[in-house]
Amino acid sequence: MPAGSRRCGPNSDSTRTWRRWTFVPRCGTSYIVLFIEPAAFTRRLRELGGDDAEDVLNAIQDDLVANPQRGSMVQGLGGIRKGRTGNPRRGKGKRGGFRYWYLYLERRNHIHLLILLDKDEQEDLDPRQRATLRRMVAELKRI
Repeated sequence: MPAGSRRCGPNSDSTRTWRRWTFVPRCGTSYIVLFIEPAAFTRRLRELGGDDAEDVLNAIQDDLVANPQRGSMVQGLGGIRKGRTGNPRRGKGKRGGFRYWYLYLERRNHIHLLILLDKDEQEDLDPRQRATLRRMVAELKRI
């Protein structure tokens, strides 16, 4: 786990969302970025990453702390972005590695890690996944 990070247990609701906060120094001031992972994301991370799951998560978080708007915006999903990270189990870099979809809520400094897929498994989201993400984004923005 990166210095300045802390992994918190699941929150009290039934979704078992995992949260991780990270102190980010900027211009002599630190602020907190909160990473939020639904149980489905964490489960996929463990399935796909295996023993390297924590390294994959750290790579995703390090990239997003450096630039939370790094991924390409996905049309029609209310601000969700798509990013890439390597797959160390197979020795694949970003192009051949994992795809992840996330929502950055700037005013709260929250980054919601929503979906993780292997490139060989699925290149992009299907219509059912897109509909689910639209509902999730609407709910997250309302909170």
